[in-house]
Amino acid sequence: MENAGDHLGPGFDFLCPNSEYSRWGATTVPPCGPCFVEINLADVGPDEAKLRYVVAHEFCHSNGVRNEQAADDCAAAYGFPNIYFTRVAGAGASPA
Repeated sequence: MENAGDHLGPGFDFLCPNSEYSRWGATTVPPCGPCFVEINLADVGPDEAKLRYVVAHEFCHSNGVRNEQAADDCAAAYGFPNIYFTRVAGAGASPA
């Protein structure tokens, strides 16, 4: 991520692997103490491209991007697109 220009937000810890949340990744929303991005490797699985997308997406959240689609767009701008599922406005996500 860092080499692509996508950086962990200031004041955030990076917790990987972590399995506190049953999703690919999670980011706390400030004000938080401590603030963190966590990645659940067991849920992501062995796909390195998926892992890169998840980390990029969560790093975008740590830098203030709150909307899920906007975080996908942000991750894609750094070269890590969401090719894993399609977001449906107001209805969560559907498999791609």
